[in-house]
Amino acid sequence: MIKNVALRFYIFAFILGAGLVCSSCGTVCNPAGGSGTGTAAVIGRTGGADAGQPHALLTPAQASSTCPVGGGGGSNCSSTQTPNEVLYTLDGLGNVIVYAIDSNGNLTLTCTKATAATSGVLAVSTPQAATNFLYVLDTSKAQIFGFIISHGKTVTLTPVNGSPFQFTDATIDPFSFIETDPLGRFVFVTDFTGGQIHVFKIQAGAGSLTEAAGSPFTDIGNPNYLAVSNNGNFAYAPDPVAGDIFILSISATGTLTPTSASPFLISSGPNDSPHFDAVSANGNFLYTADAGSVSGFTIDSSTGNLALIPGSTIDTSVFSVSPSLFAIDSTGAFMYAADSSTDTNNTGILGFSLDSTTGAISAGQVQGSPFDGTNIISWLASNPAGPQLFVLSEPGSKATGLDINRFGITLSSGALTAPTSPSTLSGAFNIAIANVQ
Repeated sequence: MIKNVALRFYIFAFILGAGLVCSSCGTVCNPAGGSGTGTAAVIGRTGGADAGQPHALLTPAQASSTCPVGGGGGSNCSSTQTPNEVLYTLDGLGNVIVYAIDSNGNLTLTCTKATAATSGVLAVSTPQAATNFLYVLDTSKAQIFGFIISHGKTVTLTPVNGSPFQFTDATIDPFSFIETDPLGRFVFVTDFTGGQIHVFKIQAGAGSLTEAAGSPFTDIGNPNYLAVSNNGNFAYAPDPVAGDIFILSISATGTLTPTSASPFLISSGPNDSPHFDAVSANGNFLYTADAGSVSGFTIDSSTGNLALIPGSTIDTSVFSVSPSLFAIDSTGAFMYAADSSTDTNNTGILGFSLDSTTGAISAGQVQGSPFDGTNIISWLASNPAGPQLFVLSEPGSKATGLDINRFGITLSSGALTAPTSPSTLSGAFNIAIANVQ
């Protein structure tokens, strides 16, 4: 039952953030703000006999209401920001919008915007790459938009030559996710129902994409999200249906090959169904959100094999939390797991301490946990340069888009400080952060 709840949330989160389908398609509100008014879209199903009807997991929006449109380039944006970091998300019109992050983790909407996709999911190429790129997966048209991220404290985005890049398949699963490897060589796209993963090679310095020979790679269960080892040699694809993790070796050309230890069953417990995973900053550990638990594993850097860290499958159902997402803070000392429940009993955010030497997850929560997640949470991202956690959650009063809330992190204890006022900033399904120094 826990597995079904978590999987249902994953579908909910994607539909909510993926640009949505409207049953009376007027002007879709731009969640970034700006000036003017427009008709809000009704969140609806995408196909079948009930196409256009409100999705069962969502509270139907009003069919006709007014809300702000505009955003990047509008009257509420700034053209004078020179940040060290920026946060990317999408608006309701298919534009990438850019928020400047100041030294205290505060966000300011800039006037930079770039045309991409209303059903996009974002990923930033790694800081270790010589040139950084932003990629936006367009699930509706089976293509990826690429942008060059400018540096020198500017927020300019320049389309990569040849963008958008097409998949070899005519269509891709609407529940797909995009990730890059730490060496800046590849872009990976999971296909949940197709049981496959697409791999694109990144042209160094240029950012153009070419699908790797043999892609998509099949017989990989039902890959949900994907994490890559710090040395770029292995990918870890959780399968929430079977309750295991596929361990895939990555060749120099992008070929994915299951290792002899794949698939790795994380546990036989009823609450252990891995959805989301991430590698620790030091590269020694893999963590998973398992619908009814969170787990930690050691990584063998030479073989990619996983081993459960003793005592580090923490049953979160005792806290009434069903996590399918988490974030690790910039110091690597704390994990924040989001309650994926779609009902009114949503608990919020559970905080745990992490042992940097052993990778163990503390059995007890950090001080003050669970923290109010300000409605159903779609995405979590920690600030790589500071003690802040950005939380993308279901909106309070807006007709479309998701609220971006900034939580402060107390480094001595891991406690979160909630925002003092409701969010005025919004975005779509996920957010990505880049250094632009």
